[in-house]
Amino acid sequence: GRTLLGNEPDVLCQVRNWDVLRGFFRDAGIGFAETLLPGEEGLAEHCERWVRKPVRSGGGRDVDYWDGSALACHQILQAYVDGVPASAAFVADGEDSLVIGVTEQLIGREELGAAGFAWCGNMVPLELAKADREIVWHDIATAVSRLTKHFGLRGVNGVDFVLHRCADGRPQPVVVEVNPRYTASMELFESAYDESIFSLHVEAVKGHLPTSQDQARWKRTDGCLGKAIVFAKRPVTMPDTGGWFGLGRHDVPHTGERIEAGHPVCTVFARGDGRRGCWSGLLEA
Repeated sequence: GRTLLGNEPDVLCQVRNWDVLRGFFRDAGIGFAETLLPGEEGLAEHCERWVRKPVRSGGGRDVDYWDGSALACHQILQAYVDGVPASAAFVADGEDSLVIGVTEQLIGREELGAAGFAWCGNMVPLELAKADREIVWHDIATAVSRLTKHFGLRGVNGVDFVLHRCADGRPQPVVVEVNPRYTASMELFESAYDESIFSLHVEAVKGHLPTSQDQARWKRTDGCLGKAIVFAKRPVTMPDTGGWFGLGRHDVPHTGERIEAGHPVCTVFARGDGRRGCWSGLLEA
């Protein structure tokens, strides 16, 4: 008796089914990290490095390099792709789509207390030369357009990819995951564009997409905006955090809260003229 502001259950089941997803990308001719299911480990001999991840993956949790052992029923393998971890957000109405923006993903950054494949933030935009930016936006727009039409995605969604460099130097986005939901990078786009992404989401679910002029404006992000998740490097008890939000920190823990090593403490933000300035600002924050 209510309106579901998002993708229908059958859409989620299809787009999060790894066998269905890899078949779609193969048939569509779109770059996708080679993916193997339990029982297919014998097909992994031709690639040197593989990553083992949960079927229901998120945030890089429980993701690690494969040691050659048999997969559990809730795990998959993906061929490791060398390049820059990135993500793209897009808005869709079930038939058509528009890319909102492309970010660099911060993965396992020791400076933030993270390790391995743990997601620990984003920076927007993904820093690229002008010619490369056009190629990447075109390739991502093609991928999400075909995803939308095939699966009927609605609202705001995301794709995670690795920006790989081909032998001739051409940038190639290689998709590793589709997130048929609101993603953690959306708040950066809201700040960068001074626009409500949730409003875009609701309107898209109703069947109304922004114009191509809006997308052209999104491509012209001024400077670089970033968010970083700070992880505890050791077990800690929080001091007085009453003033933290006023310092621009989000996801603030309670005063006296116990946080174990490897768990998130809070989120910090920074803005810079470019990627280097933004990253320095995040570390300072």
